[in-house]
Amino acid sequence: MSGFSEKLKSVRLEAGLTQEMMGTALDVSGRTYKHYELGQRSPSIEFLQRVVERFQVDAGWLIENTEEWANRFDYFVEVFSAFDAAREAYIRFEKRGVSWSQATDNELKELRAAGKRLADIGEAKCMGAAIRAMFPDDPGRTLRAGDELNHLWSGIDGWRA
Repeated sequence: MSGFSEKLKSVRLEAGLTQEMMGTALDVSGRTYKHYELGQRSPSIEFLQRVVERFQVDAGWLIENTEEWANRFDYFVEVFSAFDAAREAYIRFEKRGVSWSQATDNELKELRAAGKRLADIGEAKCMGAAIRAMFPDDPGRTLRAGDELNHLWSGIDGWRA
């Protein structure tokens, strides 16, 4: 078993969950989760983000010094950092309770920079994944964020409003 798989299993055991329950908690099937824990499949970035957020584990600890992630560690740190910057920029904008067309120049600059950073890392696919992962426990809020950011990120990389 690889280091990542062992760490994932230890998170599950510490939470007192079965593989099926852990899969449900992380929005994957029990079978998919089992493959991750056995090191038979590599999880997505979105999955790793859910583990970090829902079980309050350090992303670096989760993926560091493991064979399958060692060469990608810096990449994942950058993805998590870009995701966090985009989410925080959106939350600051969201708190004002206005639509995308009423964003201030500073909000536009910050939100577009966050989108551009995600695009530079993984193109429009990374931008879309970030939106889907922003508010995993609130689908309505995720939908609103997607609608707003669809307009605010228009024209970045392959992103279209």
